[in-house]
Amino acid sequence: WPDRFKCIVQHDGVFDARAMAYETEELWFDEWEHGGKAYFEAMMKAFAENWKEHIDVYGPDNDKRLTGKHETAPWNKFSYGVADRGASIRVPHSFVKGDAYKGYLEDRRPNSQGDPYAIASQILKTIASVPTSAKSAAA
Repeated sequence: WPDRFKCIVQHDGVFDARAMAYETEELWFDEWEHGGKAYFEAMMKAFAENWKEHIDVYGPDNDKRLTGKHETAPWNKFSYGVADRGASIRVPHSFVKGDAYKGYLEDRRPNSQGDPYAIASQILKTIASVPTSAKSAAA
């Protein structure tokens, strides 16, 4: 039967993807003096500035899988959006409900061959680079 199949299929899209959902205390605890919309926008700016570092650890061949088609964001262009399955980071409706800006976010770029520890490490490194009012006050 192997002789019947003489082609290689290259799939671009979300087949066998590993999304990384994450949250920070700043996103969950609304009574803190930092967080909210300004913190979220600063975090998205940090992700946009570090897109290459993320792609480098998100698994091999993402340039073939993340084409910007089939509910994927292009591998070399960062984007985010509410309920946007074609964005690099999908923001759930519940996150922005009532202008709360708290909850979890979903990075849709990692693939199934990525090392989850390297992926989580890069996400945490980027999040740690985002200034909060508490960090700013201490500086």
